[in-house]
Amino acid sequence: MTKKELEEYAEMVADLTASKVMALLNSNGNVSSTSEWIETKEAAEILRVTPSYLRSIKDKFSIKKVGGSERGRVLFNREEINKYYLNGRRL
Repeated sequence: MTKKELEEYAEMVADLTASKVMALLNSNGNVSSTSEWIETKEAAEILRVTPSYLRSIKDKFSIKKVGGSERGRVLFNREEINKYYLNGRRL
């Protein structure tokens, strides 16, 4: 594993750990939800694909539509995106 790959992996683990801690705190009612739904751009960065490509395959994931049908946004479930990436699934 190269140094860059190791740094990226460490960052990913830190992000996932933070997400799990926040989920635990949220389930105990100690803090308000930060965001279990993430924007397409952030989900695409996690999966290392373009936002356009991710929108084209959005049916593979749990999504939440916000706003009108023409100009609305598509949000992705953070935990599902993280699990998909961690399991090494290819798109």
